[in-house]
Amino acid sequence: MNYLYLTLAVLAGGLLLGFLLKKTVRRILHAALLLVLVLVAIGTAIVYSPPENAPLEPDYAVVLGAALEDGQATEELQNRLELGLQYLAETDGVLILSGGDPDGDGITEAQVMADWMESHGADLSRVYQEDQARDTRENLQFSRALAQSLGLETQTVLILTSDYHQTRAQYLAHAQGQEAVGLSCETPTAARLAASVREVYAFVKAWAETRLGSS
Repeated sequence: MNYLYLTLAVLAGGLLLGFLLKKTVRRILHAALLLVLVLVAIGTAIVYSPPENAPLEPDYAVVLGAALEDGQATEELQNRLELGLQYLAETDGVLILSGGDPDGDGITEAQVMADWMESHGADLSRVYQEDQARDTRENLQFSRALAQSLGLETQTVLILTSDYHQTRAQYLAHAQGQEAVGLSCETPTAARLAASVREVYAFVKAWAETRLGSS
């Protein structure tokens, strides 16, 4: 679902409806729409201000997957994978590529990510695929389980993902009891507005899931 279009449609519909209602009701509706705009603006500011990370020696690193385009890595996903290449070049740590096949296309994000990294000269001896996750929460949960199966400590994790995604990813890692730091790549300009609006909805969903899950 394109949450940018959804938000714009709700706002436009609300404004149009307001002209057909009585003055008092119209004022209430317009106030509610203004509140929606304020919340989106605040949320967008939050997701583009990732946490400041203290120095940390992570137990492992994970590249978070993203939707594929015709079975290929998008520019956004390639930017995340560049961070993975950097990690492998600068450390001797384990890297997990996390992403399943949520759309049922018959190819996992993890496999496409591994193929891309290999084609760009990566040594895959320290790279592992987590190919079951359908969303960010599962990315982190299943990657941690995979790291544990490899005999690694899993108290700390380095998250490699897009700038708008980093805040929510670290929030979800903390919710499962991990210390988390991140390296972020910039979101392509054409996708930035839609990504930021979508992330507001996604963060609210993540917050609700973690709160309800812990109650």
